[in-house]
Amino acid sequence: MTKRYKLVFVLYCCFITSLTGQSFDQLDINQGLQASGSISTSNIAYFTSGEIRRDPLSSYLTGNLNLSLFNYSMPFSFSYSNRQTNFTQPFNHFRFEPSYKWVKLYLGTAGMSFSNYTLSGHLFNGAGVELTPDKWEISAMYGVLKKAVEPDFEAESHVEPAFKRVGYGLKVGYSDSWGRVGVNVFSAKDDAGSLKMVTPDMQIDPLNNVAVGINARKTFFNRYYADAEYSFSVMQQLNNPFARADTTVFDPSENDVATSKRYDAINAAVGYQGDIFSIAVRYERVAPGYMTLGAYYFNNDMQNITLAPAVRIMQGKMQISTNAGLQQNNLDGENESATNRLVGSFNVAYNPGEKWSLSTSYSNFSSYTRYRMTPDPYFRDELDSLNFYQINQTLNGNVGYTFGNDDVRHSINGNISYQQSYERQEANRVAGLMDMYGGAASYTYSIAPSSISLTVGANYNLNETPELRTTFVGPSANVSKGIFDNQLRASAGATYNHSNTHAEGNTTSFSTVNGQFGLTYTPKSEKESLVGHHAGLSGNYLQRFGSQRFGEFTVTINYTMSFK
Repeated sequence: MTKRYKLVFVLYCCFITSLTGQSFDQLDINQGLQASGSISTSNIAYFTSGEIRRDPLSSYLTGNLNLSLFNYSMPFSFSYSNRQTNFTQPFNHFRFEPSYKWVKLYLGTAGMSFSNYTLSGHLFNGAGVELTPDKWEISAMYGVLKKAVEPDFEAESHVEPAFKRVGYGLKVGYSDSWGRVGVNVFSAKDDAGSLKMVTPDMQIDPLNNVAVGINARKTFFNRYYADAEYSFSVMQQLNNPFARADTTVFDPSENDVATSKRYDAINAAVGYQGDIFSIAVRYERVAPGYMTLGAYYFNNDMQNITLAPAVRIMQGKMQISTNAGLQQNNLDGENESATNRLVGSFNVAYNPGEKWSLSTSYSNFSSYTRYRMTPDPYFRDELDSLNFYQINQTLNGNVGYTFGNDDVRHSINGNISYQQSYERQEANRVAGLMDMYGGAASYTYSIAPSSISLTVGANYNLNETPELRTTFVGPSANVSKGIFDNQLRASAGATYNHSNTHAEGNTTSFSTVNGQFGLTYTPKSEKESLVGHHAGLSGNYLQRFGSQRFGEFTVTINYTMSFK
């Protein structure tokens, strides 16, 4: 594409790009055309004495432009590099969301959510509406969820073919001081005739789906609450790619339908919310195979029971919370393995004053799995099974102390961590044992009048398994200084890490030195100025000694101009 056509394309995108939602009641007809945005350029040079891990010279040009007329916004952004050119438009092509009082419209590409089990944020190209008069909430949508994608048998990269998918839905809810109640319906269907060529090896079938959800929430005595949601989804898979267009999940044709299944899900909770104490118990069950075409990804075949108490004491300075639960899968007993998982976490945060901050957390994720050995599909021996446990434990602690005055500040921070994971099989045989220890400490000294900041630190990490032991240890330092009333800022830093690995009587070691420097210049502009500037120069040097020795140096020069 020539430069002339590239420029024409950019200007064209500026005019047809998406419109963000605005309110008619905020419209100001006296406000004319306004523009704001920025343009940035960056050039990166790369030098190495070992393996080449990136291009020796990379150039990037990025920009964004926002045109507004009568309080309507038209944003546009672009990027260019010596590797590829791409244009991006916010909200995927066209989006227009006008609103007036309790009426809001969605036109173009939009996303709406009715429920986690029906329509949950799936983008569509079409129209939607939200009405919130008084105590009512009414939503509706109609649009294309997925465009048809023809198979490309000659493409080097795999292209996933897809049928055109159209969906529509309705949600109605009513809320008052006593609580709320609502119902929503979502339906989507693939157009079996949207692909010109369908071959058996493509392994895709058009789908029909209807999902319905009912929810309610009740508040008692301003402190207690109970909420529940029940949803079911009917999924129909068509056997014939050219099935009748009028086939529905409630009126299947024997020649067209391969499978038509119904799934359900329930989510309920009771709880208490006080000033210093709160507790909630939640139950969730999603049937195996539950699926809705209104969500990109969905977890099913699970049952969760959780208990989550929390308390605030010492006038809110200390917060203690915990979460414990049991997760279970293989609800219908059809899988060869079943897993019971125990989940628990404990968190404490304490802030006695402005100087000190302390926090600690512990989590335990344990799972129990039973495998059924079934070498003979016609015979099942319930005694022929294998049981084992998987346990993951994590402990973290952080402490911080800050002291000084407005001119000179000192800050000391430290954290430690421990993580263990292993599997325990029958007869107490332990496998996959791994222990990971970590610790870090840092000290920062800053002088506000001189715009000087100095930070020194150190870190230590140890990973252990029965066959392997690896350590990482090293110091770090960083200093920065503001010059010319902080318009120019210079910084420099260095880190050193040494690693030892012990395995099967052998020891391998290597060390890494990393140095950085940076200069940034941001001149102050007058209040009436419509243009701002920012320039930067930075460098990074990395040298590795020992096994797989190499060195590399990267220099980056960037410049940004913003306007309003």
